[in-house]
Amino acid sequence: WNLTTAAYQPSHNVLVLISAAWLPTTEIIAINQDVTPQGFPTVPGDSTVWARKLSDGSIAVALYNEQDTARSIGSSFAALGWSGSAKATVRDLWAHTDNGTATGALKNVTVRPHATVVVRLSPVHE
Repeated sequence: WNLTTAAYQPSHNVLVLISAAWLPTTEIIAINQDVTPQGFPTVPGDSTVWARKLSDGSIAVALYNEQDTARSIGSSFAALGWSGSAKATVRDLWAHTDNGTATGALKNVTVRPHATVVVRLSPVHE
């Protein structure tokens, strides 16, 4: 839901929410609440890679593995709407890690079965 524009309305026991480490991070919620239009699959009919252009010029990318085994998933920047020579910093929003820079493509990452990796690509202006 974070790449769509759906409202974030958890409906859980408040006592559970207070200590819930599984709740989405502020970075994930910020994507959900961004004023830009909702995300889209980069390949029509294929739910593996979703992208959403954000108001600050960055792109949120969700890599979804619907298979029963781990999978290596990535995307060219062209598929995300950027030029093939674009350069961006890569931040893993679930792991809370900065993963260096990428040029022309988001390198393949291993996505566990039935899991999603969400990254934010922020353009590097040289």
